[in-house]
Amino acid sequence: MKKSVFVTGIAGSGKTSVSKELNQLGYQSYDIEDDDFGLFMMVRKDTGEEYVDYDNHDLNKIDNAHWICNIEKLKEFLNKQIEGTVFYCGIASNNLEVKALFDISFLLKASPEVLTQRLLTREGGDDIGNTEEGRQRILSWKDEFEENMVKAGMTAVDADGSPKEVANRIIEL
Repeated sequence: MKKSVFVTGIAGSGKTSVSKELNQLGYQSYDIEDDDFGLFMMVRKDTGEEYVDYDNHDLNKIDNAHWICNIEKLKEFLNKQIEGTVFYCGIASNNLEVKALFDISFLLKASPEVLTQRLLTREGGDDIGNTEEGRQRILSWKDEFEENMVKAGMTAVDADGSPKEVANRIIEL
């Protein structure tokens, strides 16, 4: 039997760490935002075109951008799943379209304090969470994003624990 599970959450909620932990626990899990899959691109809100000079440290560019998942490419990727339960972790501006492709979907909800701590310790200097302004922007999106995902039928999961604890919560559900 084939079951596809979508795991999403705001930046810093633990999607990538939980995906890695699910793999460690013997489950098949993908960080679908990984560049290797080519499923996502930054798009300009004003033109709908790819955002060629996007910069995570420029708040004006952040405000004029959508992180879009290519739904057709995602469908092709999901069709490669033969059997079993497989987890797909990521977030997109078109998250509700993404969610519609999955059998089950979970929303990782971390407290503002945990989100801030995780964003402060992220690797890579070009991440949106690497600046105070970026962290504040993420926190300003948090409540509305999470409310919309729960309204859309996603099951909320407490993401304040370790990746192993969070992964086990998802598996239990």
